[in-house]
Amino acid sequence: MEEMAHYMAEIEKLLAAGGIEWEKGDYSDCGDAFFYMGKKDDWNILVVSFPIEGSRGYDGTAVNRSEGVVMRLTRGQAEAFYGFAMSSHEIKKCN
Repeated sequence: MEEMAHYMAEIEKLLAAGGIEWEKGDYSDCGDAFFYMGKKDDWNILVVSFPIEGSRGYDGTAVNRSEGVVMRLTRGQAEAFYGFAMSSHEIKKCN
């Protein structure tokens, strides 16, 4: 549990610091779901937004490449990272 708390604290630092390089994901055949991939330091971030009963859902994962650690983001973290990604790119829907 201590190790998990350490990595969650690192993810929170990424949120606070910003400066993540975001790329739009491959939108082929994705319906009304959108995702972004971000990189900063040793971390890769994947965040997804999808429709749920008149609203939007958010999910995400953070991967520390140097330590081989994969963490699932909380809904709040995923939504915050997604907001940062949206502010740096124009969102395009799938055709």
